[in-house]
Amino acid sequence: VEPEISFEGAHLMCETETVALDLYAKLIDILKEVGAYMPGIVLKLSFLSPGRMSMETLTAAEVGRRNVEVLSSRLPQDIGGVMFLSGGHPQDEVLEYLGAVKRQPNKIRNLSFSFARAITNSVRDR
Repeated sequence: VEPEISFEGAHLMCETETVALDLYAKLIDILKEVGAYMPGIVLKLSFLSPGRMSMETLTAAEVGRRNVEVLSSRLPQDIGGVMFLSGGHPQDEVLEYLGAVKRQPNKIRNLSFSFARAITNSVRDR
């Protein structure tokens, strides 16, 4: 399941979090309502962050912490997993964000990533 929250725009991190909290709660409610097998669900999510045109700057550690807080507050324990997508963020940024999420003590148990374009673009450009 791949709900998208756009990185485009000038929104602040708190606005992204508000949208994500609402979206993830509604998504989980709908999945449960239709009888989806939650251990079989993998959510493909981009990292929550300020918009590309925002003047707000956050450290990777702060982005990681806030992503884990949002996910931990909305996802059921029996969710199959979370696969992070690059979501249009530059390669160096997504790698830092992923490392920061990985270092969080209360992260979701099954985390992975799918950065095909974000990782291969730098190799292709050489």
